[in-house]
Amino acid sequence: MPRRDISSDWIDYNGQVSESRYFQLFANATGTLLRYIGLDSDYVSTKGSYHVVEPHLS
Repeated sequence: MPRRDISSDWIDYNGQVSESRYFQLFANATGTLLRYIGLDSDYVSTKGSYHVVEPHLS
């Protein structure tokens, strides 16, 4: 699985990754996972894909 260094401009006033960047990280991780299990562009073009319906941050 890929690793990512977090840029300092992603950090908010609390010293944590901002919420918008968490969603970006989750989207990137989801795409990586789907490709890892075989849901690549060929699969998606013939059989469709999966979608997150309702993400939440707490």
